[in-house]
Amino acid sequence: TGEPAIISASGSLSVGAADLILRAGPMPAGQSGLFYYGPDTAAVPFGNGTRCVAAGSLGLHRFPPRAVTSGGELIEFVDYDSMAPGPGQILPGSTWNMQCWYRDPGAGGAFFDLSDAVSLTFDL
Repeated sequence: TGEPAIISASGSLSVGAADLILRAGPMPAGQSGLFYYGPDTAAVPFGNGTRCVAAGSLGLHRFPPRAVTSGGELIEFVDYDSMAPGPGQILPGSTWNMQCWYRDPGAGGAFFDLSDAVSLTFDL
């Protein structure tokens, strides 16, 4: 589409409540995309967009790839219980910056784009 995608978070930031939902859109329906996260921020041209999330000392981490819905939205229900212990585990007190990468073949150029980013600080 070549249109910018906007990321949003709904639910709570409580790891215990486990009800965080990430959304990004609009995007081309039926294409693949994923949400990824890291501890630091950046402003680096990448593909048809700007990479806003940086690895820092904890690295970059991602949620499983998903297909964009027919409504042009990518949705991720964050499952804290399935995260392996280690540097990418979301724990109470941690702050993570999240962004969405998605295929956008209609836009030309690199044929992929990125959403804006959101910074989230988690609690119990």
